[in-house]
Amino acid sequence: MGRIRNTFTLARTSWHVLQKDRELLALPVLSFLGALAALLVFALPGFFALETTTTATGDGYVMTPLSGILFVLAGVSMAIISVFFTGALVAGAHERMSGGDPTVTSAISRAFARIPGLVPWAIINWTVGAILRALRERAGWVGNLILGGLQMGWEVAAFLTIPAIIIDDKGAIEGFRTSAGLLKRTWGENLIARVGFGLVGF
Repeated sequence: MGRIRNTFTLARTSWHVLQKDRELLALPVLSFLGALAALLVFALPGFFALETTTTATGDGYVMTPLSGILFVLAGVSMAIISVFFTGALVAGAHERMSGGDPTVTSAISRAFARIPGLVPWAIINWTVGAILRALRERAGWVGNLILGGLQMGWEVAAFLTIPAIIIDDKGAIEGFRTSAGLLKRTWGENLIARVGFGLVGF
């Protein structure tokens, strides 16, 4: 019960931070706009680069090398944008919790200062996720179950990587190791927090 109570206390504290710094809500909006731009720049041309093929069941599309490259660039770009603005949000929250008065500019500036850690982590995280998703599409139900567990384990272990990069100025690999190390020591709180924040969000 104490761990569950801690989760709701943390959620309440986060809500108070958000009330004090409502301008930080602009960061998810900017992240969405950046992702939309990446789709328009890479994914849309990638779609037009697909080859049309006709089969017995009707018309279809075949991936070409160019479309494949463009789709990968779209995925990586969206991952980098998402990680960057998540890092900016973490920076803003940390500044408030440290007694400062964050702004969108200060949060983004802190994230820019951590680009050497954020960009490699975005690429690593996207690559692992893409490989696991590709394997799950080709696996049977048993393999899908195992790979789903691996994917969940990766996401939980990586949960605190971005805070480690932003707050402690860690690199991508070192930040992941820090996140995984914290999970080993506080796995119960981590899992309950994820479930608890899901309930609070709902």
